[in-house]
Parts: sequence; structure tokens; C-alpha cells
Amino acid sequence: SALGGAGRPAPSDRVVVAAVGLGFAWDMFLRRADTQFVAVCDVQQARREAGKRIVDDHYRNRDCRSYNAFQDVLARPDVDAVYVATPPDTHCAYTLAAARAG
Repeated sequence: SALGGAGRPAPSDRVVVAAVGLGFAWDMFLRRADTQFVAVCDVQQARREAGKRIVDDHYRNRDCRSYNAFQDVLARPDVDAVYVATPPDTHCAYTLAAARAG
């Protein structure tokens, strides 16, 4: 898998994604071969656990990490993109924080 193949792009051609707020449509990127979820974050424990289970089941491993705090996701150096599915009043702040984190 390090070189891609079998319908899967090489790691250098994948976007590493974290979902923050497991609300509307966060899991749509699981259908894309060029993305790889590595983290889910939600303040609701049940959603967080369900999201991790969905990602782990999709990839058939247990590599997805779950977080309660958005800042912990931003501290990960391997995350390329953050999908923000939080309540509308936090979209701007979380998106700006993610952009500042790189």
C-alpha cells in the first residue's frame, strides 16, 4: 500500500482528514479513495465512539483516534484537512483555527 495500487492511491496522493463535529454528512469522504480519515472529534461521547467505529470498520483496522477537544486534533501534524460539522455558531472559529494550524 506504500506505492498505491489495487484501486488505492499512494499515501502521498491521499488527503489525511479529521472530522470535527460528527453532524451532517461528515462521513461522505469515506467513499473517496483519495482521502484517509485518521481522527474524529465530538463533544458527545456516543457520537465520538460511533464515528470511530464507522471509520475503523470502513478501513478494517483500529487506527482512527477519537478526541473530545478540537485543539487536540489541530495538534496532530499528519492532518491535511479538517471537515467541520459543528453547530453553525462555531464554524467560523473552528475553520480559522484549522487554517492557522496549517
